[in-house]
Amino acid sequence: MSPAFQPPALPRKIAAPLLPFALATLGMASLYAQTSPRTPIERNEPPAPPPVTGPALQLNQQDHLAGSDDATPLGVNLTGVRLLGPHESPDSRPSAGITSGAISGVSVDSIQSALIPFLGQPMSRKLFGNVQAAVAKVYRDSGFPFVSITLPPHDASGGILQLRIVEFRLGKISVNEPDGTTSADNDQLTRDIRTTRGDRIDARRLEEDLDWLNRNPYRQVQGIFAAGDELGSSNLQLTVSEQKPWQIFAGYSNTGTQSTGRDRYFLGGAAVFKPFNNTLLSYQFTGSNDFWSHPSSLTLGDDRPRYLSHSGRITIPTLPRQAIEIAPNFVATKNEQNLDFLGMLRSDSDTWELPVLYRSAISNLFPGHYLGDLAAGLEYKHSTRKTSLEGTDLGKGSVDVFQIVLGWAHQLRDSFGGTSFDLRLKGSPGGVPGKNHDEDFSDYTGGRMDNATYLYAALDASRVTTLPGGANWVIQFSGVLAGDPLPDTEQMALGGYYAVRGYTLDDGAVDTGFSLRNELRLPSVSLVSAWHDVVSPYLFLDYGWGENKNTGLDDPKLFAVGAGVDYHAGKALSMGAAVGFAMKDAAVTDKGDATFHFRISLSY
Repeated sequence: MSPAFQPPALPRKIAAPLLPFALATLGMASLYAQTSPRTPIERNEPPAPPPVTGPALQLNQQDHLAGSDDATPLGVNLTGVRLLGPHESPDSRPSAGITSGAISGVSVDSIQSALIPFLGQPMSRKLFGNVQAAVAKVYRDSGFPFVSITLPPHDASGGILQLRIVEFRLGKISVNEPDGTTSADNDQLTRDIRTTRGDRIDARRLEEDLDWLNRNPYRQVQGIFAAGDELGSSNLQLTVSEQKPWQIFAGYSNTGTQSTGRDRYFLGGAAVFKPFNNTLLSYQFTGSNDFWSHPSSLTLGDDRPRYLSHSGRITIPTLPRQAIEIAPNFVATKNEQNLDFLGMLRSDSDTWELPVLYRSAISNLFPGHYLGDLAAGLEYKHSTRKTSLEGTDLGKGSVDVFQIVLGWAHQLRDSFGGTSFDLRLKGSPGGVPGKNHDEDFSDYTGGRMDNATYLYAALDASRVTTLPGGANWVIQFSGVLAGDPLPDTEQMALGGYYAVRGYTLDDGAVDTGFSLRNELRLPSVSLVSAWHDVVSPYLFLDYGWGENKNTGLDDPKLFAVGAGVDYHAGKALSMGAAVGFAMKDAAVTDKGDATFHFRISLSY
């Protein structure tokens, strides 16, 4: 036996008859650990703050482009377009082609590409509007949508159209409550806005600033632009809507495992601490049904419950668009297996996790590049397992996981919907003091993993596409890519309510794999308008594939179809249900089996 797994001395009266069976049991358990599908670690984390989906900026400008539908030819074809600066007079003898005066902020090539297709077309009022719109789009695509494009008085009989471009600058910034009052606390928000009076209005920069301000789920900041007091200026008003700075919640789900029970009951809370720079703190306790019938089992003694977890999330804002993120987690399980005449074989497992990340907007490091967030940090995880037979300890083992983490997250919006992704690269140097050596991992995993040094990538991505009639197509992808076996804490679950529906967590964990979820979200409806409720039915088709390194197991493939519904009544009630039909055999679920998933949460 290795030092990581040390069986204690057995009582003398039972040692002789029991020892051969115990050793045989341990040997079979080691072989089973290598060659059988593994159940992933079940985490039940507190709900993450929902992302802001609506626009944080609103335009209330007097200068909207009003195009004309009048395509009546004016008797001459367009031979050129000249763009004038704010204080330039029209050229009395303009040159043909695309020319520009004292304008800035966009590339000449982009202007040329946008306007050359109009040359040679018959001039008309409709064409004038189309040219104006094309120039406005160039500015908008460059991140500067606040621009006035007008036709100054000039002679266009020669076929050359002249446009005056006035790019708006920022005027005043004010911070108000929805009722129009001001607050000393809210005035501090202006320090997180990088645009000052007289600056060009970079919409991408402002949207990123507002996005970070709105990561506090108990406060909503919306920017509204209106005409400024001076010509060519726009005032920015930040309207702040605040909710009560805390909530408590409780609920139930059937998302557990076969060995620890399907039922999960949870209780938690969340709050924002304004005196500590709006630090966010959330916590959730989750237990199997046997815990709630015996609350004293919280101490994790001999009567420990089959499943228990404590999970938290702490976000500490530091400098503008930067934060420290801490996500402590603890999971305890009890698995029991009846070995007939040998009695009850029991395995108790505990997992402690402490990830610490520092997150920053990329534009803090590379000004002008609004490409999401970068994160870097460390993760420490400690796992222990103790095995006993009829109350007699057979052995125990432990292992430490120490990882360096780099991440990149981004959200993209377009005219058809939105896309988001979170890419993480994790690596273990191995050899960190503690149980972090090759032999420690080999002993703990039964030989499945024999190298403490590894590197892998994980990706979570989603896409929401708006369809006609109020429907939406939702795609969700989760994947892990590794070249070597991974620790139990890093393996990916293929089945379950949050992976391939129609299967469960018992259908295995993999070192490399992915799940791809497709949903057709039907138009939402309200049952009781006074409750501000929303019913969102959907159809789904999910697929998953995985590979286990160094086990000899076949690559699992999961495929399921089904339907589900989500229901929300204000912010007080949230409920989701789905039924999936397995189209392929898996470790536990057979082809044709139907699996029902359910979760309900009450919040105050």
